Amino acid sequence: MNPPRFLLVLAIQANLVRAALVTRDLRIVSSAHQTFRLADGSFDPAEVWYKLKRVTAACFDIGRTLPREIITGALLSDDDAWVVWQANAGEVQAVGILRDDARSPATAFDVGIGLVRGGTMRTWLLWNLSGAYCVPARELEEWHTRAAQCSIGLTPPRVCPDAAQSEGTALAHSPVTRHLSPVTPLECFGKIRARGPFAAELPIANVFAERDLVEPGQNEISPDQAILRAAARVSSTIKVR
Repeated sequence: MNPPRFLLVLAIQANLVRAALVTRDLRIVSSAHQTFRLADGSFDPAEVWYKLKRVTAACFDIGRTLPREIITGALLSDDDAWVVWQANAGEVQAVGILRDDARSPATAFDVGIGLVRGGTMRTWLLWNLSGAYCVPARELEEWHTRAAQCSIGLTPPRVCPDAAQSEGTALAHSPVTRHLSPVTPLECFGKIRARGPFAAELPIANVFAERDLVEPGQNEISPDQAILRAAARVSSTIKVR
């Protein structure tokens, strides 16, 4: 049986959905992608979720890789897209808008039938993958700023302590993070549920905003650079036998 040896990076970059397998020495050995439709400042989050599962399955096939060979995973996206969603009786209603769209998506939801959640594309995908509704502490302030633009009260997400544990920042002593229980760096953001292309539970080590991966003096980052830097950040915080 092959031991875990790959990092799985799931990325939403502009209108591109991508899955990549990266080795610990930072080589992309398998990758698959599909585009999703953007129109009139909006998009269909369900399409993004569906295509993420498809590209993940294709990535595993191309790399001839089984889920048990994954060490851990990470999510990556920009901040241009936001999703507001509501789950009720097994059905999920979701609306996707872009940052520069002034329209509020909240008019499509009824608070009387269930919680209304919101967040970046990575927050939406994390919820679909693991059931966890959370953001890293470093993104909490921006979440509240964006949520205030909705004409409906959104349920606040749980705050994950990844920034305090895996990045060694001053957040370790902040009121937001110091009360949180320790978690292994491999699964700071829970585990991907074993369903669909994920035939085994896979830990999720971190989520990244694309802007966090741009180096000083750099105006933009290529898709491959973003994936490799996300993998490098994760690799530097985990210990694998």
